[in-house]
Amino acid sequence: MVATITFRLRSSNHVGVIDVPHRMISCREIKEAIATQLSGSPEEIDIFISGSSDYLHPEEELPAYTVLEVVRHVASGRPPPRREREAPAGNSSHQRSLTRMGAKEGTASAPLTEEERLAQLSEAVAAETGIDEVGGWRTRQTRNRPMGNAIGGRESSFLPPPPNYICHNCGKRGHLIQHCPAAKGTKGLKLLSLPTGIPETMLVECTMDDPAAKFVTRDGRLVKRRLDNASFTGVVTAAADVADLQRESVTRLKSSKEGHSKGLVDGEDAKATEESKLLCGWDKLLAKNAMKAPCCATLLCETCFNERVEELIGREDAEGTPLLCPGCNKPLSVCDVTPAVEERKIIESLYSRKRGRK
Repeated sequence: MVATITFRLRSSNHVGVIDVPHRMISCREIKEAIATQLSGSPEEIDIFISGSSDYLHPEEELPAYTVLEVVRHVASGRPPPRREREAPAGNSSHQRSLTRMGAKEGTASAPLTEEERLAQLSEAVAAETGIDEVGGWRTRQTRNRPMGNAIGGRESSFLPPPPNYICHNCGKRGHLIQHCPAAKGTKGLKLLSLPTGIPETMLVECTMDDPAAKFVTRDGRLVKRRLDNASFTGVVTAAADVADLQRESVTRLKSSKEGHSKGLVDGEDAKATEESKLLCGWDKLLAKNAMKAPCCATLLCETCFNERVEELIGREDAEGTPLLCPGCNKPLSVCDVTPAVEERKIIESLYSRKRGRK
């Protein structure tokens, strides 16, 4: 596994990784590698250890797996800011006194950056009041760090992550998630999850700047869901095709309607034919206590049959006018009319169905 150093641009959320061929690497080589990735010059790049604003000397060496922050000065129209740690040790107090004098007299040769202006202001306050806020801040920053020289402290602060470890905040290797330079504090961690349950064919690689929901694979690739563009593509047809399609749809609709209506008519006719056989020959209603005529098997209501017989008996010329069958108009023999047992069961079942519907 190749050792790495992770860096982040302070002006954006860009996170990069450079390889460290050995256990230690100089700041000059780090700046050259970062400048190569950013397509810039090493002179316009300043590097800081994450969480610190101390300038690093170009010959100072940093251990692998250190997390850095990068400030890039592009087209600023002025020389790079003065680096206190690059000056000789013997001239540091002389330079600070000259800077303080220039600040008091207002004869600064070049405009100062925000960090330099704050440093000068802090030094002036410390000289007048004896309270060094910057020194106190640095003391608080290094209070919880392990004792030892600067290199040993940095090396113990940024330990190498386990093998195949991937930061689930930026999706890159080479640092632990608590040292991720892309996170703005502990509350700013954006935890990425594995694409569990999503097929590989439905994933596509992306970058951290992509606003879509992102996942990180086990091999360290940032992926997102693949959109199915076919679902958003419309179908374009010519006017002739549309006309043919409309005619075809109308023809199918008519044929389906005709077939459906024909089937309904056939079913209704069969049903009506079956029910007509159960109707009384005289009142055309379902025969109650059905009686069957011997000549044509026409059903008769028992009540209707008794009324017709009593009416026939009450006539004066009963023997001359016989009782005619309502189905075939043939003379009906009263003695041969018998109860219709099977038909009565069917009619009773029909009545029970109607009662259940009600």
